[in-house]
Amino acid sequence: MNMMPKAFGMFARDDNYIYRTQAQLVWGNGVNSLGLIIMLNPGSSKLKDNVLWGNIEEKIIDTAQGELILDETMKAIVNILSDSHPKLDGVLHIRNLFNIKDSDANSALGLYKDYCQGAITADEELMHTDFKALLTPPTGHPMLIDTENPWIWLGWTVEDKGFLNKRKKEVWDLCSKLSDVEVFAIYSRAQKFKDAGKTIHTYHPCPQNPNDKMRYRAEMGELMKGYWKRVPSGKKCM
Repeated sequence: MNMMPKAFGMFARDDNYIYRTQAQLVWGNGVNSLGLIIMLNPGSSKLKDNVLWGNIEEKIIDTAQGELILDETMKAIVNILSDSHPKLDGVLHIRNLFNIKDSDANSALGLYKDYCQGAITADEELMHTDFKALLTPPTGHPMLIDTENPWIWLGWTVEDKGFLNKRKKEVWDLCSKLSDVEVFAIYSRAQKFKDAGKTIHTYHPCPQNPNDKMRYRAEMGELMKGYWKRVPSGKKCM
């Protein structure tokens, strides 16, 4: 049976917004990568250290890192992974399509639309993870280095918006070219996307509707169980 993992993250801020540039869920010794999940944007998770968090909220400091309070999305991810494997030991890396912290998805999408259309400005390195650099080694070949991230879980949103679709496609194209790396997702069930086959629109791991949340947990849990059966060590399929 799995123990509850610890969560860690790194934050930065500018004059207007807080960004979470990376996060991890760590089980056991937390040495090897279990995989990478890419979602929409950071939600309500914050640092456990109230003083440190208050300092970044109040603009006393502009960067901070440390242990996090698990938000509902992180708890949903923990449940899915714990369902799929009885003895997790390693690190789940968490990244997002964009890094601005906002627990309201509609509000976050509004801010990101404004950013994409030039209505607000932000440092590109704060707003976006460089997935090309993250997923592509210096040789330029589209492969993950060694067994760094043996699988990638796509769980951003099924929202079909032009400004967001450009970012989805950019990341999707990088992931789809990776060699010997499993890509997991629950794809949109909308008929217009089903007719077109696989889609860049994937469900988020923590839907607001309780029934949808249970359905996602069951479906993704089965996908993950299938992976662990094929690859018990968590290495890439060869």
